[in-house]
Amino acid sequence: MNTLDPAITLETVEDVSAIEGLAEALYDWLGNTEQTVGCTLEEFREGMSASEHAVTVIAWKAGAVVGWADVFDPAEEEGTTAKHVVIPTESVHLDVCRSLLQAARVLAGPAGLQWDTDNGPAQRQLAAELGAVSTELGDHVWQASVRDRPALAELTGLPEPMSVRALSDPPTDEELAQYARLYTAAGEPRCADGCTAVWDSAAIADMLAERDPDQLSFLLEDSAGIRAEVTVDVDVVGGSAGIWPVHGQVAADELAVLIATALEEVRVRHPHVQSVRTYVPDTAEVISAGLAGAGFTAVGRDVCYRFD
Repeated sequence: MNTLDPAITLETVEDVSAIEGLAEALYDWLGNTEQTVGCTLEEFREGMSASEHAVTVIAWKAGAVVGWADVFDPAEEEGTTAKHVVIPTESVHLDVCRSLLQAARVLAGPAGLQWDTDNGPAQRQLAAELGAVSTELGDHVWQASVRDRPALAELTGLPEPMSVRALSDPPTDEELAQYARLYTAAGEPRCADGCTAVWDSAAIADMLAERDPDQLSFLLEDSAGIRAEVTVDVDVVGGSAGIWPVHGQVAADELAVLIATALEEVRVRHPHVQSVRTYVPDTAEVISAGLAGAGFTAVGRDVCYRFD
């Protein structure tokens, strides 16, 4: 397949594990060790094989993998025929990303292609060059580096650590009741048979049971019980993670302690993770301030680009 950079060649595959040596090449590009990639080669191969994407585009340069993109079919409930493209690592060079987007656009054909990303300068440049149109400007994107972080006690502007701990496994009945009060106070939506912001212990138990076992959950509590939660989703392939704070009535500096503690745990438990990001609406002022206090930076806004 032709690319915008003649030195880059692209290979389109439907099952990475079915091609001899390809999973190994991707694993090498990500770091080639369980510590840097986040899983063993066999686990990586099985994960790529089990992925539900329609096709993977591999970018090669000088005989080595330099990036890849997954192209997904839309879910039925989305009400669109446009395919989605995901480029699952931040270490992809601009020229490689350009070539991958071009290839994904060709693969999508008349159905169209959507690229959910943030509206940073590089993304805006690529969208303009390839004729994409911004269809939706969403939440603010906040990001923090996990490597080379100062120790928690050295983070300026933070109070002494409050009572922060991991969620019990399994959670106790009292924790479930406190969780329900927290999620109700925070106005977290619960959509099963219709949507509501009122939670009970049974609904919390169902929600926690559906979480990935690799997720990390940390709680901020005082004598009144659980006052905030941070959940971290680790991407074992892309070297990144997502962090999701929930709070009722806490101060920003208190929330910052909880977020910073979660980042430290990610740094220790998942050495391959380089960065953590989250998405925050305009109205979540305490969360934005807490992220800033924990060392996050606002890097743009979530945006959906459409290629027709």
